[in-house]
Amino acid sequence: MSPRSYAIRSARTDDLTALQAIEDLAGRQYGAVGIDPDLPGVAMETLSSAQASGLLWVMADSQDEPVGFALAWLRPGALHLRELDVLPTHGRRGLGARLVAHVATEAQRRGFPLVTLTTFTEAPWNAPYYERLGFRRLAAEGLPEWLAAIRHEEASEGLDRWPRIAMALRIPACS
Repeated sequence: MSPRSYAIRSARTDDLTALQAIEDLAGRQYGAVGIDPDLPGVAMETLSSAQASGLLWVMADSQDEPVGFALAWLRPGALHLRELDVLPTHGRRGLGARLVAHVATEAQRRGFPLVTLTTFTEAPWNAPYYERLGFRRLAAEGLPEWLAAIRHEEASEGLDRWPRIAMALRIPACS
């Protein structure tokens, strides 16, 4: 399937169960790099809230079936990319990069100077991937309070068993 056969659209309520399945399948790849492949997923309530707020976007195939998604949160001075997943069978086609670009465009539209995220440092499709897309690693000291709170929550959930960091992408028109 050509990358042009895919389209980004706002998520619909009837997509949410499929998005949880996409996250689960994408997460299984972590086992290959020594990270638990069965990490807790995004709760249905979180997906539903993001969908109702217009902060959940789907990458749909030519049949309008979800094959990936991006979920964001509004935070002071930033649009925070909470989750980005693409089905492994649709990977390596630039779909994740297109979803990130969509989130960046949304941040610009809303007047946010940053897109932020937290991610694993060791998985090649995490921190190294986001660096290729223009994100920069943020020092743990000096994080905005809300981003430090996200990192603290991740640590309390056990995610810091593997190295994690916060990252940011500057939105040029807002810098």
